[in-house]
Amino acid sequence: MLLGALLVGGTALAQEVPGDSPGGCQECSTGRDPIGISEVSISEDTLTVDVIYGGGCALHTFGFEWDGRFQESNPVRASVLIAHDAHGDPCKARVFKRLKFDLTQIKDQWRYQYKQEHGVVIIQFQDTDTTAHYQF
Repeated sequence: MLLGALLVGGTALAQEVPGDSPGGCQECSTGRDPIGISEVSISEDTLTVDVIYGGGCALHTFGFEWDGRFQESNPVRASVLIAHDAHGDPCKARVFKRLKFDLTQIKDQWRYQYKQEHGVVIIQFQDTDTTAHYQF
């Protein structure tokens, strides 16, 4: 069972999402509307993502999705998706938003899978060349 949450106007609402992998989504959003990533950073277990998108007339929701698997490399990679649902917003204003996501689930799965306390995971954002270095 995957755990997730929906980010609506800065408030996370917990929900369960059926599934069988250890990954999941936080701040889940089923949308795949266009989004640009301008900057990413990690502090402790918090991923901060600055995004750009078109809109301005409706509430947009965003999600952080990971399938629970690592791609073997040195260090290993976790492919993640920042999902965006514009909910049909017809406006085209350029909107900037800072999103924050908890990476603890990735760290916990890495520790379980690799039987070590400390490590590094490269966070690879799907459909982009953007990566972030997560060290714990």
